[in-house]
Amino acid sequence: MEEDDELPAAIQPSDRLLDPGGGRRGRVCGLTHGRVPHSRVRSCGIITCQVCSTCMPKQTNTQIDLPPPVAAYFAADSSDANAVTRCFSESAVVIDERREHRGRSAITRWKAEATAKYHYTSEPLAVDASGPEVTVTARVTGDFPGSPVELRYGFTLEGASIARLEITA
Repeated sequence: MEEDDELPAAIQPSDRLLDPGGGRRGRVCGLTHGRVPHSRVRSCGIITCQVCSTCMPKQTNTQIDLPPPVAAYFAADSSDANAVTRCFSESAVVIDERREHRGRSAITRWKAEATAKYHYTSEPLAVDASGPEVTVTARVTGDFPGSPVELRYGFTLEGASIARLEITA
């Protein structure tokens, strides 16, 4: 893209950064197109950079429809280990950081330790449900290297409870 190139109609300037007068020509400081680029397009008149092709999903206020036990899990996730535990069946299994936690008492300990250690919050971004299998992609922000990260929460539901949860990067 050259400095004075017209932007495609599908790409919108974010916060009118292209031209305060509302035009579509000039220096590109930020773009949105359903995704947020990791880097920005900038032109100093001598060198023009290109938009990074690796994108993260754009944060939106769109509500995600989660099954009730999964919604309850995320509602209690970073604050109440006992409320999280009540989302699971008696013999449930959680696998996190390659460690297995079997049964409600082990799940309570795991959740209390993780919350105290990382002081994190999780924000569901997407869900894919197929029968009892529910996969949620969530942005997790906290006191750990690389924060924030997007993690995959693989739930297996059993009636109104979670029978299994595996959390992976």
